[in-house]
Amino acid sequence: TSFSSFAVGEAFPPPTIDVTGTFGPFCSDDAISIPFIATGTYNTGNIFTAYLSDEFGSFANQTYLGELETETSNTINGTIPNGISGTGYRIRVISSDPVIASADNGSDIIISIPFDYYTDNDEDGYGAGPLLFSSCVVQGGLATNATDCDDNDNSIYPGVAEICNNIDDNCNGLTDDDLLY
Repeated sequence: TSFSSFAVGEAFPPPTIDVTGTFGPFCSDDAISIPFIATGTYNTGNIFTAYLSDEFGSFANQTYLGELETETSNTINGTIPNGISGTGYRIRVISSDPVIASADNGSDIIISIPFDYYTDNDEDGYGAGPLLFSSCVVQGGLATNATDCDDNDNSIYPGVAEICNNIDDNCNGLTDDDLLY
């Protein structure tokens, strides 16, 4: 640090932290990188900690995202907590020595809970088989359920009207139920 720009007895400007970058949208349990700019002097052993607000932008019950021991600007790597969703989350960074809190990142962050995806061979909106993967990104040609009892016939799926054909059309385990012969 250069002292030449300050007169004798003049105080150094107080340290500040600015959260930079654009965030989201995220799935719960996603990795997140939080870049920040730290100005001023921070002491050896200082820890910058990133926090997530609640879904309304309040830090009254903030959630830990990650931390980094440093005295300078850097990036904190963390994880979005599992099982949360909403559209008004914010991020801020707090230093430990000295204790300084940044303003929030300045814009709302969207966090969603991922959907489970299953094969939908007949493209009727009902899947079958084992879980393929989970994602917050809508996936075409797949289903978010595994309730199809015949995934090769798009006229057979849960909730369809049963017809007299000796087949379980509505996947309820009964053949031609509720039909009069």
